[in-house]
Amino acid sequence: MSKKVEKAIEISDAKISFVSFVDKAANRRQFLIAKCNEIARNLRNARRADPNDGRREEIHKNPAQFSTLGKILKVDEDTHYVTGVVYEPLEEDTHGNFMTEDEIRKAAFWFAKNGDKVDMQHSFEEADGICVVESYIAPCDMEIGGQPIVKGTWIMTAEVQNADGTMNVGNITTFLDESETVRWNSLAFPFEPTGESGDNIPALQAAVVNKIRTLRQKTGKEVSATLVKYFGAGDFDGIINVTNTVELTGGTELTLAQVTAWVAALDAGSTNTQSNTFEPYNGAVRVVGIKDYDASVAAVRRGEFFFTYSEEGEVVVQYDINSLTNFTAPFDPTYRKNRVRRVYDTFRESVRLTFLPNRFDNSDEDWDIIEGLGRALLLEFFNMGAIQNVNYDTDFRVDRARSQGDETYLNIWLQARDSSEKIFVTIRTR
Repeated sequence: MSKKVEKAIEISDAKISFVSFVDKAANRRQFLIAKCNEIARNLRNARRADPNDGRREEIHKNPAQFSTLGKILKVDEDTHYVTGVVYEPLEEDTHGNFMTEDEIRKAAFWFAKNGDKVDMQHSFEEADGICVVESYIAPCDMEIGGQPIVKGTWIMTAEVQNADGTMNVGNITTFLDESETVRWNSLAFPFEPTGESGDNIPALQAAVVNKIRTLRQKTGKEVSATLVKYFGAGDFDGIINVTNTVELTGGTELTLAQVTAWVAALDAGSTNTQSNTFEPYNGAVRVVGIKDYDASVAAVRRGEFFFTYSEEGEVVVQYDINSLTNFTAPFDPTYRKNRVRRVYDTFRESVRLTFLPNRFDNSDEDWDIIEGLGRALLLEFFNMGAIQNVNYDTDFRVDRARSQGDETYLNIWLQARDSSEKIFVTIRTR
């Protein structure tokens, strides 16, 4: 058991209506979400601080919502089968609840008898082209895809494809268009170009890049995507381009497509004061496609994200960069660093969420309030170590001459703080 459940609330008689495939990686490598819309769950036996004192608090039955994140275990690119964990026994979920093995089995059986419904992006509408082909309770402790599975865990495999078994640019564009209604940060596009005649993956990748570019530059969405060996019109701070992979403990060699999930999750779970340069890949024992010094230098210049070995022999990220390679105004070389991108993305998101439409009047009095809140944001980001060289009097100002009618213009100056990752040493002898 990886989490304490002494203070969690036990769920019984859960009626799980959907298992959802989502494109956002949260702080962990998790994509399958089991959830209920209106379920009659018995939230009972909430344990007190001392789980051994025999005291329990009875909680009334309530229609409520809950969800749990389950990690992807295996992806078969040929069959389009995706296998993942739906729920683990005695594991606290994202809402502070847990289920026993018996309750998980009951929930899995109810789900199987009531439609095996799969949706996308928490829509509670059955998705076309995705169907459950396998659903079972792990009969013993085991491993799938090199990852440990505890007895009693609910495992599910779904087939993900179109009616004709193929993907096309229209499908990807539709999916990304619909994602605009969902708040997310990082997307993994787990498909590798084959280089063969008729391979449509590069075209699909280009559709992803174009959509990410539109979301970032035109709609103000702070999003990014992780792709495999994309050397088209990348050159963009919103795209991470993965070009080698790893072998896990137990001998499982991940494909490049599979490793995009780890990279996207790493990016989504990182703070704006964190660089992932030399970040260890826990559970990895070997780099597949290791690059020597010259190849590494060339790969960095091409904006590649790849793995190497640390001095201690750990498998680590070589350099936490995106695919930006041409540094023309307003983009200088710091913009290729993902830590720097996260600083600007999180500040922009904070501004967008603080200064909502119709919250302020377009007046001198409210402009003073806006500037005061802006200075507070600058101070917050400075104190957390995200920005530097701040002038609180001039770095967040309302353009009062330009702001009129229902239009308010803000002028903001920021300088992100970066990590020290290149140490140049000069030693002179006497």
